[in-house]
Amino acid sequence: MIKKSIIGFLLITLLFLTFSAINGFTTKSSTPDKRPVLSEMLTANEYYEYDVRYGFLKLGSVYVTISDTLFNAKPMYFISASMVSNSSLPFVGQREYRFNSIVEEKNDSLKTHFFWVDNVHRDISPTYSYTFDYVTNQIYSFEHPAKLDTLELTSPAFGGPELLLFSRAHAGKNKEFTYSIVIDNEIREVKANYTTNRQNLRSQLNGERVQVYRADGFADLNGPFGFSGSFQGFSSTDDLKLPLETRVNVWIGSAVVRLTHFEQRK
Repeated sequence: MIKKSIIGFLLITLLFLTFSAINGFTTKSSTPDKRPVLSEMLTANEYYEYDVRYGFLKLGSVYVTISDTLFNAKPMYFISASMVSNSSLPFVGQREYRFNSIVEEKNDSLKTHFFWVDNVHRDISPTYSYTFDYVTNQIYSFEHPAKLDTLELTSPAFGGPELLLFSRAHAGKNKEFTYSIVIDNEIREVKANYTTNRQNLRSQLNGERVQVYRADGFADLNGPFGFSGSFQGFSSTDDLKLPLETRVNVWIGSAVVRLTHFEQRK
């Protein structure tokens, strides 16, 4: 069985993951009110790699891809996020979980149709899955092969990987957003308070200090290392509004997520 802490930690890291233009980070041509729309990000066919660290200790890596797909013979988009542990960590070893969402862009928002989790290192696919039924307004959850429960879909809910797109679309606004996600056979909430407050941060893309917008959030999830539920995200102030760093507060200090590689595969 997948531990709740592992799933919760991955979903937090996905909220403010780091993005970059193909030639590196720039703060030129900044327009405070301009930010990428969801349709642009979904069609870019991008690939991302991230490091997850606690101090000098590397906890693992996250790999994200976004591509087009067909679902029930209808054009949609496939967002896949793989979390791979650092195999040299004591008592952990090689672990890999893949989180997958099939989404539809509609009215500048997202509708999640199917979300599932693969336990890659044990070759179990899927382990958990959630089917979103917008006719009955219900979510059907499974721990394969058995059905677990039926959840009521009273407001938009997502699988988790979708949140990385919302972080760019909402960065640099003075507004709080609440996202509902399905996890552990429940619908939980992630709150993010985006601001126009600026500060300096050393970008891992080129080693230079740059200006960033800050956002503070709280996730109603269980996480490892004494995760407190709170986190901070830092996004670029240019037109791309790239999330450059995420700090996830734990019992002592914080775990940090940073970009290490980016490609556009058009």
